[in-house]
Amino acid sequence: MTESKPATPTARLGIYKQLDAVPESLRLGSYADRYDGTDIWSTWADQATATHTSQRYTTHVDRTARTWKQHMADRGRHHALARPLDIETWAETILDRCQPLSAYQIYFTKLEAFYEWLRYHPDHVHCYNPVLMAAAQHDAVATIWAAKIARREC
Repeated sequence: MTESKPATPTARLGIYKQLDAVPESLRLGSYADRYDGTDIWSTWADQATATHTSQRYTTHVDRTARTWKQHMADRGRHHALARPLDIETWAETILDRCQPLSAYQIYFTKLEAFYEWLRYHPDHVHCYNPVLMAAAQHDAVATIWAAKIARREC
């Protein structure tokens, strides 16, 4: 029997449960100069899509990239350096276009995977996942998270 992941985003967060608890020197925004002019999403997407044979998956990765990168550009931040509130405002726009389950399947899984990849990649300084923080603290992302848990795709 395999052990499943905890159902709550808070239980998955690790030591930092909210952005205010993260020391200023470890917050993603502290590394803006390091990421300026780099397309980290494409690096992740190349690796992620290489392991999937589905064109649908690649299409969803590309759709997520377009909406996410534009959202972060509009907010004046690099797409790899989100705050939980950035995730929430993006989720609100996604939920204006589709149902929570579709938002989860098309967009949320890709953004969550991107930030988990960053968190564990040795070339990146990410020590927390702002997607999980947003799911624990904000309504729109919590709605999408609930759709995720209802599907039991944890």
